[in-house]
Amino acid sequence: MTALQLNPDFAIADEQSLRALFEPTHALAIVKCQNSLGEHAQEFIRRSPFF
Repeated sequence: MTALQLNPDFAIADEQSLRALFEPTHALAIVKCQNSLGEHAQEFIRRSPFF
């Protein structure tokens, strides 16, 4: 089996190149980010069959 050859034209080398591919993050999405889980999210996870 041969190794995969990456075409450098398609490589994303840095954060700036990655951000250039996407629209800026919408303000509502930024506000939605939380550093902890609320009561409802905790209860949802508690009831999850995966845990």
